[in-house]
Amino acid sequence: MDDFVNRPAQQYSSDRQPGEVDLSLSDIVAFLWGYRFLIGACVTVGAVLSFLYVLTATPIYTAKAQVLIESRLPQNFREQVSESIATLDTPAVESQIAIIMSEKIAEKVVKNAGFLDAQPEPPGGVSLNPLSWLRTLLSAFRSAESNDAAAQKSRLRDAMEYLWTGMGVGRLGLSHVIEISYSAPDRDQAARVANAIADSYIEDQLETRAEAARQGSIWLEKRIDSLRQQMNEAALRVKEFKARRDYRFPSSTSAEPAGEAANGAAAAGADEPPVTYSLEDLESQATTYRKIYESYLQAYTETVQTQSYPVTNTRVITRATRPNARSSPRGMKVLAIAVALGIMAGVGLALIHHSFMRARGRVEES
Repeated sequence: MDDFVNRPAQQYSSDRQPGEVDLSLSDIVAFLWGYRFLIGACVTVGAVLSFLYVLTATPIYTAKAQVLIESRLPQNFREQVSESIATLDTPAVESQIAIIMSEKIAEKVVKNAGFLDAQPEPPGGVSLNPLSWLRTLLSAFRSAESNDAAAQKSRLRDAMEYLWTGMGVGRLGLSHVIEISYSAPDRDQAARVANAIADSYIEDQLETRAEAARQGSIWLEKRIDSLRQQMNEAALRVKEFKARRDYRFPSSTSAEPAGEAANGAAAAGADEPPVTYSLEDLESQATTYRKIYESYLQAYTETVQTQSYPVTNTRVITRATRPNARSSPRGMKVLAIAVALGIMAGVGLALIHHSFMRARGRVEES
């Protein structure tokens, strides 16, 4: 292979210590040029294999939907929601991503998208993983079992695993937009499942808020009953205090002697228990309980309205549509990888051949 390959071993070892490497750019160029046919053959083989792979591989289509998490609600909704919605930060958005990837959302999607009736093929075509073959074999055996609770649970888990295989969730930059993607061999199925994931997430948010409102209304009902009882007791104490006192002016035509009146007043004062609170204190306490009761009653009304018409700070801003182009395999990307691998393989074989020729040259000289 040209003069570079056939150079004698002396030219590589003269004036050079063992293990020392001294290569110039001209040596590298000469080396590559000398093995150009071998490297070109490896690149050609890689390109042909990549072309065959693109023709025979199962095409995968990816559909994407986008969900916006607003940091605050509109003014008309804000009056109905008692809880304050803080400004979203990175952990808050990541928590929402974890909710979308949770089993609760996956179960909703599986049931809404009909995965239990016909489990889709996992994206990526035929799997080369032996564990995947074993799982498929076990699924075939389980399909012949009776339709009991254990079999239903197993089928549900398998369908969720299939969903997670092609599912992708991520945040768009530093925005509050979460992108939901799903990849499948069927482009219509990819769009349908991506929209089902977004809809299930919104539905879960509404159900969670409605459940929180229901729990809050139950607690408020108990608290309102307790406050109503305390308010009534405070009002009753005010009435009893007023009933024990005579605020009328004394009559000037009273025939009762002054001494007897004084003795009667002293006896009446001796029979009455000592008063701890004044009338103003009791009335203030009753007024306070009444205000607290009215505020809780207003909060209960708002909670019931929220329960009957729950609102959420999340909404779908972009629904997934039927993708036109496949996302995998990409012809140019596969070709570029194949060419790079071909070059690496060609250079590696060339180095092996060149080392072998040098070693043989040393043996012949010795």
